[in-house]
Amino acid sequence: MTARTDDLLIGVDLGTSVVKAALYTPDGAARATTARATTLRQPAPGVAEQDPDEFVAAALAVIREVVAASGCASGAVAAIGFAGQMGGLLGIDKEWQAITPWYVSTLDTRYVPYVARMEAQAGPAMLALGGAVPIAGPRMLWWQQEHPALDARIAKVLSLANFVAGRLAGLTAEEAFVDPSYLTWFGLSDTANRIWSPELVEQVGLDATKLPRIVPAATRIGSLTPEAAAACGLRAGVALVAGAGDQVAGFLGAGLVDAGQVIDVAGTFPVLATPLDRFLPGARGATFQALAGPLDSAPWYAMMYIGGGGLTHRWFVENFGGGSAEGTASYAALDAQAAAVAPGAEGLIFLPHLGGRASPVDPDQRGAWLGITWTHGPAHFYRAVLEANAYPGPALISVYTTCQPEHGVGDHEAAQRARAAVDSRAFPLMIYDPRKGDTFRERLDLKGNPTVSEDWYVNPKTKEAFTFVDFARGEGRFAKHFDATGNPSPMLLSAEAERLANWRLLQDLAGVREAGKK
Repeated sequence: MTARTDDLLIGVDLGTSVVKAALYTPDGAARATTARATTLRQPAPGVAEQDPDEFVAAALAVIREVVAASGCASGAVAAIGFAGQMGGLLGIDKEWQAITPWYVSTLDTRYVPYVARMEAQAGPAMLALGGAVPIAGPRMLWWQQEHPALDARIAKVLSLANFVAGRLAGLTAEEAFVDPSYLTWFGLSDTANRIWSPELVEQVGLDATKLPRIVPAATRIGSLTPEAAAACGLRAGVALVAGAGDQVAGFLGAGLVDAGQVIDVAGTFPVLATPLDRFLPGARGATFQALAGPLDSAPWYAMMYIGGGGLTHRWFVENFGGGSAEGTASYAALDAQAAAVAPGAEGLIFLPHLGGRASPVDPDQRGAWLGITWTHGPAHFYRAVLEANAYPGPALISVYTTCQPEHGVGDHEAAQRARAAVDSRAFPLMIYDPRKGDTFRERLDLKGNPTVSEDWYVNPKTKEAFTFVDFARGEGRFAKHFDATGNPSPMLLSAEAERLANWRLLQDLAGVREAGKK
């Protein structure tokens, strides 16, 4: 069967480093691809901005170029879908004009002080409903509190791909949209039901009218305007589809739909993710964040990532390898040198969190090389950077030990308290080894914890569960959180619920939770 003349599809990906377009036949065969580099402004630590209008121009350019490269007629394209950076935010006025830069997710950290404020106002519901530590919601608070005049002009807040799609469709602010895959990063949604949460929006003091409507990723949001059509070489009226966040779109494109599958994505933000059969929100210090699939029929996802890991790769080559963003020769030369160094870079370890750690969230962390000796040369440092981004294993080992003056525990009890930290699910033991197989169930080992299939460890003598609250009773630093009769404070109960949620997520990933348990 030959393809009709009007059934070709174009996908546009609006990434941090590159804007790409690909033209496909309905059966998924790529006819042509094109790409253009983007500009990222980082004039000071914690500042990362991009020009939304530059992305509109780049999108029109790559569409025009991919149509020309494919040789198809201008009337052969039926629809265009959009994927883009997740976690960032921009504001538009009523006429769909960008009145803020695009703030690049965790790379622009000026929102960070408002995460704690938002959590204090919303309490446990922020994570339980939203799914992870948010980025976009705190950004809205930053505008509201530090830039009130700008905030007053913002009619709607948008993700980058939605802004570009809406501009090509000639939408107004009242028609603004977002698909469910972006919701987790707002911290303002009931993500499990793919809707905004009036409760959360009210608790944190934001204006619900600034939030876009939520639509499935396959929704037609408009049609290509005559002006946009002339700029990209297509006919006016081509269907424009909402699309999804770039990572989630990639998960679906790679066939990541069954629980237990694992994907490792190399990009500006290196990603490790797995599908889930239900929504499992992360705890405060959780490594994995919960994302909604972009369609009601799509799975949920647990995802971790390295903020700007791919940018760090480029940063090293440009600053220490004699390369440039445009050239590939320096990359090839450094790759060849690194290949001559044994795996492990002879003990040199690189921590890739130059702008703070994203998973688990710790904005104050910074990058570092550890274990430097006189035998290490440029190839070792470069290989360590590659290994930090490529190896999907732990970059940090957390060791729990007591401190007598701070914890109120004698030094002779250190080993006993460390065991209690494990038994209470406060600090579960785990080993993640990608060499063990292709799924999380094969890679993640929890057997160092007691009764791994249960919520809590039950003491065989007393027949009582040993919970996080029980753990807290054994350390002097928590004494103020118990009343005169020994009842725990709301803060301790909230912490216990968080630790249990974290433990259940680990159980699900490792495949050790008993069937039928919620």
